[in-house]
Amino acid sequence: MKGYVRKRLSGKWEVVYDDGKHPDGKRKQKSVSIIATNKREATKEMRRILSEVDTGARRSDSQSVEDYLRHWLRSYAKIKVANRTFERYEGIVEKHLIPAFGSVNLHQLRPKDIREQYARWRESGRLDHEKGGLSAKTVLQHHNVLHKALEIAVKDEVVSRNVADGLRPPSGARKEIRCLDQAEYTKLLLAAQSSTIYVPILLMLHCGLRRGEVLALRWKDIDLETRSIVVRSALEQTKAHGIQFKAPKNGRARTLPIGRDLVDALRGYKAEQNAIRLGLGAGYKDQDVVFANHDGSPRDPSGFTSSFRKLVTGAGFEDMGPHVLRHTAATLMLSQGVHPKVASERLGHSTIAITMDMYSHVTPTMQEEAADKIDAALRSALPAKNVG
Repeated sequence: MKGYVRKRLSGKWEVVYDDGKHPDGKRKQKSVSIIATNKREATKEMRRILSEVDTGARRSDSQSVEDYLRHWLRSYAKIKVANRTFERYEGIVEKHLIPAFGSVNLHQLRPKDIREQYARWRESGRLDHEKGGLSAKTVLQHHNVLHKALEIAVKDEVVSRNVADGLRPPSGARKEIRCLDQAEYTKLLLAAQSSTIYVPILLMLHCGLRRGEVLALRWKDIDLETRSIVVRSALEQTKAHGIQFKAPKNGRARTLPIGRDLVDALRGYKAEQNAIRLGLGAGYKDQDVVFANHDGSPRDPSGFTSSFRKLVTGAGFEDMGPHVLRHTAATLMLSQGVHPKVASERLGHSTIAITMDMYSHVTPTMQEEAADKIDAALRSALPAKNVG
């Protein structure tokens, strides 16, 4: 089998090889873009391709990585994931994966190609024309999207194996979880009392809800008599669809008992909202949303975050987002002896392992308390020592 390599004006290498003959007897040639940094690497890849053509292992109907990734976005990701997640996947595919691998034949993508691209991204992968590369976390996100797409290609029998399996993308230091101590959340609550987001903040500290879950609450989800809240949806904001309701992160609703202080705060908030509703009359867009805008419409999640950041910086805190309230609630529950299983259910985690891994900073204190309790229990079972 004959073939040769050539370097295109774009700087990319290409293999051109004979693939049989046309009906008129003339040679039929095919070309495929490859990932190579020099002619030696390109020639080595050409030999491998020619060997596959000779043995019949190379499929002539295979598609490019670009075509497959766009197909995966349309036929799988758009249907299976939330709109906001889809927009994130689409951005990664269009801005990073296709420029890096798009021209490569899907069946010719190799682990080595991917591994080397990860290294290049770490060195100089930024798109904002600034010097430096992508963070380890960002490269990991790119890896996860590529792996998910190739996994579906395997299931659909488009390729025989997922070449991203076994690759270990660069891992950076785990970001330390920020949570408020007692003095800080006391200071925050005092600063927030006169703001429009005081009750949402109080609710997040009590229950550890996500921002989208708080903003999606409707009054029908809250029973002030039985003191319970049902978290059945979340609010998300996307470029294509604007603000809309969706299922919670793990797809399951959960019922949370709430304390009397939070019930009292919600009663007062509801009374104020009813007064506004009566004042606006037909101008009130009643969608039963608890923490709505002044006119009753769902609140913009990014706007809520902006209000929170303005509040905390005005109160003398470092800049931080509302997710710190969820972390604080989780830490409070675990440090106060709430069973990890109960804490996991209140937080809406799919498994208790996620809770314990994420909030491992509380574990040392829990271990010390467990040791003291065991010590006390066993001590009471032993006969008292004679003194003197």
